[in-house]
Amino acid sequence: VLLAVPFAAPNDYLVSLANVFLINVILIASLNLLMGYGGQISLGHAGFFGLGAYVSGILSAKAGLSAWVGLPAAMLTTSFAALVIGVPVLRLRGLYLSMATLGWNAILVVLFNRLVDLTGGPNGLLGVAPFSIGGFRLDTDLREFPLVWLVSLLVMVAILHVLHSRFGRALRAVATNELGAEALGIDSARIKLLFFVLSAGMAGIAGSLYVHINQYASPETFSISNSILYVVMVALGGAGTFWGPVLGALIY
Repeated sequence: VLLAVPFAAPNDYLVSLANVFLINVILIASLNLLMGYGGQISLGHAGFFGLGAYVSGILSAKAGLSAWVGLPAAMLTTSFAALVIGVPVLRLRGLYLSMATLGWNAILVVLFNRLVDLTGGPNGLLGVAPFSIGGFRLDTDLREFPLVWLVSLLVMVAILHVLHSRFGRALRAVATNELGAEALGIDSARIKLLFFVLSAGMAGIAGSLYVHINQYASPETFSISNSILYVVMVALGGAGTFWGPVLGALIY
């Protein structure tokens, strides 16, 4: 049904809103995986979103590499960053975990502002090239929409399969009763770290799509307030439900 949006929309603005909606679906679905199903409230998701955007954008604007190189690079970089910070941070629970991830987001925003030569600083990163297929540039909302739709579809299908796997069942068991899950032989620390990394990688994908569609990135887009907004969107749509992120992003 969503594929009909470019044909049914009366103007380009509504198509651009649909692009934003689908990028938000990826972001909220990845956070819902961690928060709704895993019971881990992260206030640093906008930071991973921004890290993915800047990695992909810098590779394009500064190194002249294709957006198709930036997309997997953004996913791998955010996943690795989540692995590094996840080992100490996921030892915390509740409010302490939220504060630690919030601190991570704050550090990234400072770096985005201070590393002017790389990121453009407060003025933003300019000169980012759009996605292109065989010389055909996806540089309008209408041309970009099928790509964003396809990536968001693949992410949602991947999440569905993960949730129905033994790892997804283990995550729900840990969220419900961590002590009981460990008594059954589930390594709760490993499971939480796995999904923290997976969630961050998906946020990196969303960041890459965002920067190449807008051909620009600004630090304020990835602020702490946006991380809080994403948590609210998960709650609005219905945390721990598969279609909740779609509803949350749509309401927003």
